[in-house]
Amino acid sequence: AFRRGHIFLHPSRHEGNAYALLEALASGLPVVTTNVGLFASIEDGLVGRVLPVGSTVTEWAGAVRDVWTNGWPELSKAARACAESTADFKKFKDEWVKLLRHVIMRALKQ
Repeated sequence: AFRRGHIFLHPSRHEGNAYALLEALASGLPVVTTNVGLFASIEDGLVGRVLPVGSTVTEWAGAVRDVWTNGWPELSKAARACAESTADFKKFKDEWVKLLRHVIMRALKQ
């Protein structure tokens, strides 16, 4: 289904590392999303548009037009490259282990 699309819209107020966004990126879909979770650290314009939470419908429509008219093929390639560098299972595992160790150490100190 992702490969039949052209742009992936993902408005969210709260997010971690959204698997739907990673799947879209891996399929080469540029995204229009909000600056939460993983996308709090991904630059606007790198793989699509990253809007502030609370953006208006008019701003969303403008972002879609911008992605569609200003470099869709290049953004598609960048989206895939971003997924390859971000969605690494070893990296996910290492980050979770680090977090769990931190939580355990804090609990042991109490």
